[in-house]
Order: sequence, then C-alpha cells, then structure tokens
Amino acid sequence: MKKNDVFVKPEDNLKFFESGLNAIDSVSFIKQFKEMCHCKTATSERSIVYVWYTTKTIPRLKGCSDIVYIGKTQNSFKERHLRYAQIEGTDNNWKRYQYIMKKFGPINIVCCSVQDPRKSEKEMLLRYLNEHLELPPIHASF
Repeated sequence: MKKNDVFVKPEDNLKFFESGLNAIDSVSFIKQFKEMCHCKTATSERSIVYVWYTTKTIPRLKGCSDIVYIGKTQNSFKERHLRYAQIEGTDNNWKRYQYIMKKFGPINIVCCSVQDPRKSEKEMLLRYLNEHLELPPIHASF
C-alpha cells in the first residue's frame, strides 16, 4: 500500500508538504522538523488526515509500504506537532527516524482536508492493517 492508496476517496484533494525530513544528526532533525511544521501546508490546512512516507518502500509483515505514519488533527499540522520537535529528535525517537531515513530515504508528508478527521484516520488505519496485518512503523496503536 502506497501513500496515495490509503486515502479515503481517490478524488481527495491531496496536498504535499513543501519540506520534509532528511537530517543526518538530531540537531538538524529538530531544525527540519520545526521548518516542516512552519511550511505553508502545515500552517494553512485544518481538519486533516496526513501520511508520513518515505521514498523507498519498507517491508511489512505482509507486503511493503512507503507509509511510516498516519495521523489526524482538527487543527493545523503545526498546532498538532510543533511542540513535539524536541521529543521526536532525541533518544529512541531520533534513533528510529534516523534508521528509517538512512535505509528508506527522506520522510515527507501528504495531507487531505476531511469532514471528520478521527473517522477518516480510523478508516485509513484499518485499510493499512487489513493490507499489511500490522500498523505503520511509527504507530503504537489506534
């Protein structure tokens, strides 16, 4: 399952973030994470579901996918994630991102405005789970 296959409807108006993550150290990662949170799409789009994806596919329990995370927010991506830049760029979080970027390429984000982000995210995660028999790599549960 690829990033474009997971959205609820094929006619969804997908918007790609103008910046992504490809840092080689945690300091650069935190800086890039903050820059990503300040890009136009991250600040202007509200009531969205979003997919974090890599340039290469990642082997899954069943099949492979370029998706590393599926999320949602009623607010903007910036409002949802900016406060976590430091946390995401340190300790085991950084190690996980570092491994993903090194082995599977930069992490980018695509989003889509929806009426009910919670419902749409659940549908997307169930579609992913049915396809791969597990959640995306950065997910713990839903």
